[in-house]
Amino acid sequence: RVETRATFIAALAEFRPDLILSDYWMPMFDGMEALAVATELAPGTPLIIVTGSVNEETAVECIKSGAVDYVLKGHLGRLAPAVRAALERRRADAEQRAAAGRLFGAPNPRDLLGLPLLERVHPAFRDMERERVRRIADRGIVAEPLEEVLLRLDDTPFDADVVGVPFSHEGQPATLIFVRDITQRKRAEAERALLGAA
Repeated sequence: RVETRATFIAALAEFRPDLILSDYWMPMFDGMEALAVATELAPGTPLIIVTGSVNEETAVECIKSGAVDYVLKGHLGRLAPAVRAALERRRADAEQRAAAGRLFGAPNPRDLLGLPLLERVHPAFRDMERERVRRIADRGIVAEPLEEVLLRLDDTPFDADVVGVPFSHEGQPATLIFVRDITQRKRAEAERALLGAA
């Protein structure tokens, strides 16, 4: 439990919490400031704002700034479900990061943060994928799965199904990319084709 910015920073340096609960109003510190500090020093740690009262604009500001939820003090029965949902989401995010790390050959999934996916597309497919991402963002349509060759971090190629889904990030059109390794399937198809030819 902390009450000031300095003690919050010190606490984050001592241990990595699974979740942070913050009051919206505190005498020497507030929830939005705690959220900014947590985003910088403990990225990925869910933060729930607990407040005595909040209007719709403030609630939207909390969520847009990165809070996973907010709970009114008059409705604390919602706190346990909010905590459970935040922890389950964190676990799912960690599993996705681990899967992405395995997929691209990154021992530490954090090595993938900030890495443009187009750099991991084989040069033979890069222009086509760049154009496809642009069309998805411009038209707001889900792209059909496309078989491509992607590159692991050591530049080893692998076959993949790639699907693009439009979404909005901070008010800007963006594309969410789903990648599935199909190397084994492609290998089995090639073996069947060879057997058929034989």
